[in-house]
Amino acid sequence: KFAGDPTVECTKSEQVLTGMGVHISSDDAIAVYGMNHKEFSSDAFMALPVGILGTEYRTLNYQSSIIGQGSGNTPGEFCVVATADLTNIIISPKAKTGSGNPTGTPIKVVLNKGDVFLVHGDPNESGNYLTRSHIESDQPIAVLSGHVRTEIPVGFKNVGSGGSTSRNHLIEQLPPVN
Repeated sequence: KFAGDPTVECTKSEQVLTGMGVHISSDDAIAVYGMNHKEFSSDAFMALPVGILGTEYRTLNYQSSIIGQGSGNTPGEFCVVATADLTNIIISPKAKTGSGNPTGTPIKVVLNKGDVFLVHGDPNESGNYLTRSHIESDQPIAVLSGHVRTEIPVGFKNVGSGGSTSRNHLIEQLPPVN
């Protein structure tokens, strides 16, 4: 049971977010789903058990879509969650990150159990397509990948909306490369 609000929201990119990970244990077999819900947008993912997590991942991120004139793009994103203390992680992004880290330049970070490290694409870069970003660690980690808020397909207009588009948050927990 959760005491109080069970909400976990990570918004600070390329900073260690201490203790933001969620660890659930049970004596019986259970299924765990994560759910994101904001006004006009939601997505869900099935959480993978710790026993199948790995040490190498490739991310999947949908391309960005432009919100409006001069307001930039909404970026792709992924986060890494440590399952053990002193986990060494190397992230090689396939696009410029929101903090200005260049394409392919490794980001090295050490996380403790329950710590989270979030990476956004640069919202000022066209597409900020983070797909195939490479993540390696020396201990098993969880990786969630997705998009802050995008339209699928890009340029799709809602029927009867006067030409407006619909954008949604995307999230999925990734299986490891192996």
